[in-house]
Amino acid sequence: MRHGKLIAGAVLGLIVVFVIASLTAYRLVKRAFGDAYSASQPARTTSSTGTPSIKNATSAQIVSSPFSIRGEAMAQAFRRGKLPAPLPQPSGTPEEAAAELAKRVFS
Repeated sequence: MRHGKLIAGAVLGLIVVFVIASLTAYRLVKRAFGDAYSASQPARTTSSTGTPSIKNATSAQIVSSPFSIRGEAMAQAFRRGKLPAPLPQPSGTPEEAAAELAKRVFS
């Protein structure tokens, strides 16, 4: 009976030590890297109109990769904001229609 209480106490002690060590490590890491992260972020303030503004915004601009639109019909549709008219659905059995649609897609 005595050994059971001893084991339970040792396990509880190890858990307490683990929790304290984890919290200490967290605070050390946060102190070391927390200021570096917040220093790289621009300071946000609220202007007199109530809208959020960014002071000292020195971060690099986000560069989006250029995209290309294949086909003049889709390019014009993109520029106008309207989709082109759909092609008519092929007739025949579902297998023949699927084969015809596959030919249109891959050509």
